[in-house]
Parts: sequence; C-alpha cells; structure tokens
Amino acid sequence: MYCEKLKSIVKQIESIKLNINNEFIARFDKCIKDNTTERERLKLNPIKIANEMGISQELVMKFFNIGKKVELFKAIAFYSCPCGEYFEIFNFDKTECVNGCEADIINNKDRVFIYFELLEEVDECDLDIGEIYQMDYISSDDLGNFRSSYDEYEKVIGEEDAKNLLNNVVNNNELKEISIIHISDLHFGSDYNTGMDNKAGLMNIRNMSPDIFESFSKKVTELNASYLIISGDITSKNEEKGFIEFKDKISKLGIGSDKIYIVPGNHECDRNRESEDGQFALFASYTRGFKTIYSDEAYILDENNKIFIYGFNSVNFKKENEKELFYIKNEEFDKLDYICKQLNQQKEDFDSYTKIAVIHNNLIPHPNIEIKEYAEVLNLFLIKYKLVKLGFKLVCSGHKHEELIEKHTVYSDENESEIVLASAPSLCGSVFNGKNGFQIIKILNTSENKASKFIINKYETNILNDFKFKGKTEINLNN
Repeated sequence: MYCEKLKSIVKQIESIKLNINNEFIARFDKCIKDNTTERERLKLNPIKIANEMGISQELVMKFFNIGKKVELFKAIAFYSCPCGEYFEIFNFDKTECVNGCEADIINNKDRVFIYFELLEEVDECDLDIGEIYQMDYISSDDLGNFRSSYDEYEKVIGEEDAKNLLNNVVNNNELKEISIIHISDLHFGSDYNTGMDNKAGLMNIRNMSPDIFESFSKKVTELNASYLIISGDITSKNEEKGFIEFKDKISKLGIGSDKIYIVPGNHECDRNRESEDGQFALFASYTRGFKTIYSDEAYILDENNKIFIYGFNSVNFKKENEKELFYIKNEEFDKLDYICKQLNQQKEDFDSYTKIAVIHNNLIPHPNIEIKEYAEVLNLFLIKYKLVKLGFKLVCSGHKHEELIEKHTVYSDENESEIVLASAPSLCGSVFNGKNGFQIIKILNTSENKASKFIINKYETNILNDFKFKGKTEINLNN
C-alpha cells in the first residue's frame, strides 16, 4: 500500500499544478529509506524532510497535506506550553497542561506544531511510471524558514485545508474521538458526618462542600463530552433529599438525560427492605428518564459513534443476616447475553462497537483504603471473563473514592483478551487524600470504528476546590 499511495499522489490535480511528479516522490522515497528510522516515521517533520531533500519547505508542506488526503500520512499535533511542557493535543478545545496552565489553543496557533505519521510500511517501489519532468532544485538559503506551526500551515495550504488538517487529528478518516465524563460517589443529601462514606476511618472527615459540584459544572461546559457515566453512590443515605438535590444539579449540566448512564451504589440500598426491587425503589424512581439498569431499554446504543454502554447492580444486601455482599448475579449476565444476541442480529457491525460496562464496586482491590471481610467483589474473575467474551473493552467503577486505572489480560481456552478497568475518585464525597476528582475518557476509533486507544484525562481539586488537569493515562488496545 505504501507504493500505491505514494504513486497516487502524483495523479492528484493539486500535485500536477505544483509539479509534484515522479522525480519528486522518488527523492522522497529515497529520503525516507536512507534518512529515517521506523521510530522517526511515526513523527515526521516536513521541514526536516524538505531540507534533506533540498526542496522548498513550502512545497513539501503541501506534499504532506496531499499525502494526508490519500491516507499515506496521518497528522498529529503538539502544543508547546509557555511553562515548558510539550504535549499532544487532539482538538482546539481549551485544555490544561500537567502544571495546571490553561492552554488557549485557538488563540495560540503558533504554539501548535504539526507532524505526520507514515501510515504504511516502507516497501520497494517501481517508480518508473509515466513521463518524468525535470524539477528545479534550490539552494539551501532559499529552502525556507518555517517551523511547521499551525499558523504557518494556514498561510501555506489555506485556512480550510489547515482546519481539516488539525481536525484530522480527531477525525482523520482514520481516528475519531469520543469523550465521556466519568464521575462517581457524589454523596448528595445528609450534611452531617454520619451520612458520609468514611472509607479510611479518618478522624478529620469533612462534609461535602457544595461548591465542589459547582466547580465541576463549570468544567463540564469546557469539555464538550458526548456522555456522562455515573458509577454509583449519588446519595449519602438513600434519602429523598439527596435524590432531589442530585436531579437538580445534574439537570443543569447541559447533557441530555438519554446521554447519562447511572448505576446504583451501596448508599442507594434501603436496608429496611428485603427484596432488591424494594431496596432500590427510590433510586429507580428518581433516576427515571436517565439510562439505568431499571430503564425499559437498559443501555445506551450510539449507532453513529459505535458505542454501547451497559450497567450492573453489584450491591446485594441480605436483611436476614444484615450482610452486604458485592457481586453480579448470573441472571444479570443472562439478560446481557440476550441483549447482545438481539443487537448482533439487528446490527451487522455490532461486534465492532466499543462496549463499556458500568458497575459501582471496583474490579481492582484497594487494600490501602479498606480491609475487611467481603469488601471486594466476590466473583471478580467471572465478571471480567464474561465481559471480555462479549467484547467489552472498558469497565467504569467507583466506590473506594480513590482513582486507579489498570489494563488486565484475561485468558480463556479460546484466546486472550484485554479489558481496561477505570476506577474514578469521589466527585463530592470525602476522600482518602483530601482531593476530589473525575475522569474524561477519550475513545479513539479507527476508520473501521474499532477502539484503538483510550486516553483517560484525570482532574482533581486544588486547595480552592477548583478542578485542575492532573495528567493522563494512554492505553493502546489490541483489536
């Protein structure tokens, strides 16, 4: 494919106008083979290539733009922060570097630098095709003085092409990005300590600060996320007061209720009731209109972005012995099996959907937070095994008020599969290290609509209870 795509550049109308001919691509091919390593081909600098080819930098920038259109290259962009940090960006949205600096990218295009990834493995090409026209080569003084910044691309290839170039980092006909906000353990309701979830037994446990959610709300407006996942404990003591406060605040976030998936936590369990329906009756009532395990259609199915989100109840309370156990019942998996079979029959490409499970209790042990009998999920391996068998790639959870992210490999008789476990910190409740937080999960899909990477951006509160970017975890997926 490398040779085919390289040759196809010559046939483009724009290439003919620019006199990008067989001799040009022969020089490029030689430069790539002689002067770059496989690692360097993941991040090619057009300016460096132009200098090594002895060709105008401006012309080579245009060549890479054409090569991007025929899918020989993929554009990637990096932002140079005034504080000295240098990091990859995926769109024009305002963001923050790891030092907390706000990056206003749209007004600092000179700080955005464009590189290109060679998408095909280099091969031996027969480039003796068609008529070869003589090129005029220039002296080193006339090569140009470009830096490969985004504002320069606007001048060289035009604003529209430059816009599509950077959009390519997101859409790229190869990569498409979907963002999901993941929060957990909001603990609305009781404003006294006994209503809080004191995991670590801390003496200085503090009440929920109302301004924390207000700070989160302001951040949400900047994030432009497609979905909101809430992995349980939306109240402190399963009180109507907490549910009313929750609905009021969530409704003001500007995210449609059909884009919000919620599972119950152990703080939504009424321990005075015997049946599961009775124990979670308030939760089912006050979350009507959102997507939950109690909805008529208990999942989110996004056909455009190829996303499937499904939740479980992992809280099981036995009134006769006052014992609280965490596990997922077999009948819940039977229900999921049936739904997946139905969707596979209805959607030819359902296998390629990014499938996300939501559960309150962690599938990652947190022994430094809570050590007691039955504190962890009992059928841990079975859950992971069944999920990977159905094609799930991500599990969102909460409960322990501490953030942990891991990628697990699950082995079966047939093969081995990977699943990412993302445990969110508490958004508003009391936390072990004194900092609340949430996650932005970015899903990068290939042109076949298969998830190729998860990027989990982590936010936490500072001393003023403002949410600041903490860092990110990038996880490549094997499809």
